Amino acid sequence: MIRSMTAFARQDSSVGPHTLSCELRSVNHRHLELHLRLPDTLRALEPELREHLRQHLQRGKVELWVHETQVRQADLTFDRELAARIIQLAADVDAMARHSAPLQALDVLRFPGVLNSTPTTLAKESVFDLVTATLRPFIAAREREGEALRRILEERLLALAGHLEHLEAALPQLLAQQSERLRRLLLAAVPEASGERLHEELVLLAQRSDVAEEMARLRTHNGEFLRILECGGQVGRQLDFLLQEMNREANTLAAKSVAAEQTMAAVEIKLIIEQLREQVQNLE
Repeated sequence: MIRSMTAFARQDSSVGPHTLSCELRSVNHRHLELHLRLPDTLRALEPELREHLRQHLQRGKVELWVHETQVRQADLTFDRELAARIIQLAADVDAMARHSAPLQALDVLRFPGVLNSTPTTLAKESVFDLVTATLRPFIAAREREGEALRRILEERLLALAGHLEHLEAALPQLLAQQSERLRRLLLAAVPEASGERLHEELVLLAQRSDVAEEMARLRTHNGEFLRILECGGQVGRQLDFLLQEMNREANTLAAKSVAAEQTMAAVEIKLIIEQLREQVQNLE
């Protein structure tokens, strides 16, 4: 199965007092380019998360975003010894003062160090589990779009094969017409031209107009394109290279044109190759 490089996925998770949100999004890119946006508390996991993503993705500009929220207070600890000392000191001050205010329990708890919060930390496994859970729908989205692109590519390849078949059937007549046109022009310019001279000119025309090799290579490339699509996997770079070769053959086909019909067929073939190239840019 082939994959597109465009996709989006989001997953949320609750871990103790924390809620985690993870988003993955990607667009086309020549290579794999990773951008991670992590909270400071998870920054140390970045190298391992990068490696984790590289194991599942090959191409595309990919952005991973992880957001952490603590939905309830962390566990509290009470320093009983410090509180006792504060209360004793308050009692000593109270004995010395004539108009002292009674010490409230809340005042003791507000004293720095009496009541402390113990922040909880997220386990690495919880973060990796969430990223993995987000990767599943993310890759599935890439595969769905890749399948849609495959159908489009096969449709255009079928159209290209049709143009080649039509041109191959029309070429003998087009070459015959061009030979007759050249013969008339040559006789009009040089009435005394010999049969040998005509033969030489017609042989040169045939050599310059021979597109059998270009047509054969285009058919071969077309079949190879279909084979690669059927094999699946990371096909983007392979197909991009193959399209460069197909475009080169189409250019030669146009350069050797002997009639407007052949030129139009070459233009249509070049247009299809460009449409194929635009779609292949989306493939992993």
